[in-house]
Amino acid sequence: MLAALEGWATLCTPMPNILLTRFSANQTIMLAPQSIYAIVVGGLLVLVLARHMLPLLLQLSRSTRCRQWIFQHVQAVIIRRTHLTPPITRSDILLQLSYWIGTACYNVVGTMSVQDVSRRAAAATAFNTIPLLLGDRLDFVAKLFALSRSTYHKLHTTIGLMAAVQMALHVTLQQIGHQFDLKSVQDRYGLLATLSLSAMALLALPRRYLYETFLVTHQALAVVLVFALWRYTGLGPHPKIFLMVGVASYVLTSTYRFGLLVYRNFSFSRGWSRCSIFPCTRDLSVVELQISLARPIRVACGQYVLLWAPGVSVSGIFQRHPFSIAWWHSDEEGKAVTLSLVVQPQHGLTSYFSRLANSTRKLLVTVEGPYGQPINTAVYGTVVLFASNMGIAGIMGVVKDVVTQRRQWSSSVQRIILAWQVDDAGQCEINERFMTELFETDDTHGVLEATVYVTSATETVLTESWGSRAKMQGSAADPSAILAKEAQHPGRALVCGT
Repeated sequence: MLAALEGWATLCTPMPNILLTRFSANQTIMLAPQSIYAIVVGGLLVLVLARHMLPLLLQLSRSTRCRQWIFQHVQAVIIRRTHLTPPITRSDILLQLSYWIGTACYNVVGTMSVQDVSRRAAAATAFNTIPLLLGDRLDFVAKLFALSRSTYHKLHTTIGLMAAVQMALHVTLQQIGHQFDLKSVQDRYGLLATLSLSAMALLALPRRYLYETFLVTHQALAVVLVFALWRYTGLGPHPKIFLMVGVASYVLTSTYRFGLLVYRNFSFSRGWSRCSIFPCTRDLSVVELQISLARPIRVACGQYVLLWAPGVSVSGIFQRHPFSIAWWHSDEEGKAVTLSLVVQPQHGLTSYFSRLANSTRKLLVTVEGPYGQPINTAVYGTVVLFASNMGIAGIMGVVKDVVTQRRQWSSSVQRIILAWQVDDAGQCEINERFMTELFETDDTHGVLEATVYVTSATETVLTESWGSRAKMQGSAADPSAILAKEAQHPGRALVCGT
């Protein structure tokens, strides 16, 4: 990776070299500033990958003190999760500071004039554009690099902001002693590149509330950015090779993703994957999408898929929604042949699902994925799961995985505690079929205990269909009390919540 990054960097416009002395007094090497910057950025990427491998190393490590030290000092959360930002740890802050300070040093150290700083900013813009063009789906690229989606999203966001800052710096410095003129090709496309990068950065703020609109707009602005940078004469001839590398990587990954998508969703014997819609509640407030896959796929708990259902509506042609995998049925090889997605229809694409819930119509769909890091539950003695209302859709896969592994004697889990809080007792219909099947499967081992907390009820009763190890309690759940009770049991514990 470092060699490739250094090779790309040396293609930039030649600049004054920096003399570096080796340990031997009579040996020296000459490195261009771009090479140094590429090595530093490549080193930071290696650190990101190393941090991603940290949980695996912790599982292999038998030193309890080592694990405690890493969690307390490296993975310690400094800023908690908010509605707009994910949790930020000490390692996040360290990597961010190293990246921004290192780039700032690259911009100014060893420069002789303002034009040198401007040229370096132009090269940094092109260089940082490469990883932004690795693919049209963050989920797919994250899976290629064995990264979680949140980690790759942080990486993508940080690099995008850096590219915007470097482009703005370059265009600003280019205007020193120069009058801006839209008739000039350099000024016109420099402004277009800066505006497209700035627009992508600003539109990322409401991304959570306008997901589909943001995605289409973001990809369109990326095309505008690459075109503007290519036509921008101030970038220089050599950094344009960076753009060629980025575009080539985008074409390759997108072609591979599309080919994999067609292969997994079509077979000559079964045709395309098809979806049937069933009501989970009487008022159709929640529906189940049962997908019969054209080809079996590997599925693990904690994963999700991107669903494309063009037959639902005209707008459905342009939308791919992520849904947690609530349930699946496997073949003899352990691959899923059907998937169940529990959906609460709201606005947009999901609003059409409730209209088709009582019909016998089957939709042609494509399923992309599964994505997301699977949860290894087999190494724990106790699993405690919390869910509220529709959050149960993301928890059921974990319960199913543990119960199935216990039935196959491949898990050390002794207790599964499920605490599900709902606003009304009628919402238990959402999970009725799945919970009944789970308790029937777990009848031999008896490791599953479920409590439904109904905030609108005032008494505690046993659920008749789920068995004696499930009850309904008329109060809100108290996570602290539940965890304190389970902490008395020996062994490792896994705590999940949605």
